Amino acid sequence: FELIEHLSPGSFEFAMETLPKEVGYKLGYFSLVTLTTVGYGDISPQTNLGQMVAAAIMMLGYAIIAIPTGIVTMELSRARGRMAVRRCVNCSEGGHDLDAAHCKWCGARL
Repeated sequence: FELIEHLSPGSFEFAMETLPKEVGYKLGYFSLVTLTTVGYGDISPQTNLGQMVAAAIMMLGYAIIAIPTGIVTMELSRARGRMAVRRCVNCSEGGHDLDAAHCKWCGARL
């Protein structure tokens, strides 16, 4: 975002002639807030270019955080569902590990 502000001054609400160090921190802060989808709204892009880049970072934040979290959660629930189905023929207890050869409770072969 610092590059956008440099190439197109006024892209953000704190438009200035030069970019002091504080602006770089604010742009980094804006990127972090946007990428993590917190979206406080205290800094926002004002130009079309700034808004397009912010939208791209929002999509990137969604892809990096939300999608893998959903995939991992789904796989964990599937594995747990498969574990609960596996029952011992000797004692009828369930919840055995997928690679278990013997029952956790009675020791019988699965």
